[in-house]
Amino acid sequence: MDVKDKVKGWAEDIIRDNERLFVVDVWVSDHRSDAKVTVYIDGDEGVSIDTCANISRELSRKLDENELFDGKYTLEVSSPGLSHPLKLRRQYVNNIGRQVKILLKNSQEKTGTLMKVDREQILIKMLPKNKKKKPQQAEEITIPFADINKTIVVASFN
Repeated sequence: MDVKDKVKGWAEDIIRDNERLFVVDVWVSDHRSDAKVTVYIDGDEGVSIDTCANISRELSRKLDENELFDGKYTLEVSSPGLSHPLKLRRQYVNNIGRQVKILLKNSQEKTGTLMKVDREQILIKMLPKNKKKKPQQAEEITIPFADINKTIVVASFN
């Protein structure tokens, strides 16, 4: 088991009792000394700074006990934030009703409102290219998860 998998497993163990939290991703630098570990945690209702701090303390203890790194390391536990792509189906479900930008594996880009998520695909209401179109004329398209390279939630300041 590699370092990333160990850290992810320990993080999942730490949050196991809280069904609303989940590990989105773990990133570990290639350096065994002066390593940097980043753990992205999310929740069905978001995740607070206090929650991230508590998880960080517990995970840090686990890393120290197991002497995973040869020297110093930096541990960061945070929510993924808007700039990070959606990775898990659960994240898509949490973002229904929000505007998303999707980069497909064929390099096409689609932007629209995330309307529905199921096991295999998502449904988005495309933003009309012509500003004069009425909202009810917006096209709805289904995109299989297998065709998605990256999905980013678009920040809205309305």
